[in-house]
Amino acid sequence: MKGKEKTKEELLQELSSMRGRIAELEVSESKLSRTEEMLHLVAKGTSALTGGDFMRSLVRHLALALNIRFAFVGELRDGVY
Repeated sequence: MKGKEKTKEELLQELSSMRGRIAELEVSESKLSRTEEMLHLVAKGTSALTGGDFMRSLVRHLALALNIRFAFVGELRDGVY
């Protein structure tokens, strides 16, 4: 080791910090996996549809993916509100 060698307490503190960071990364990975799964389900449920059928399916699949009872999706067209 270069320079000052770490004490046992410093090494234990560093180990504890690393364990905390690993736990945070595992939670983050789990959230990312869930987000990817939700996006896949929405895309799969809407991929073959167009027009009004697409919008109805999009709303239904978004609500299911987000585990909510109601959802609203709107469309803006060339500055018309």
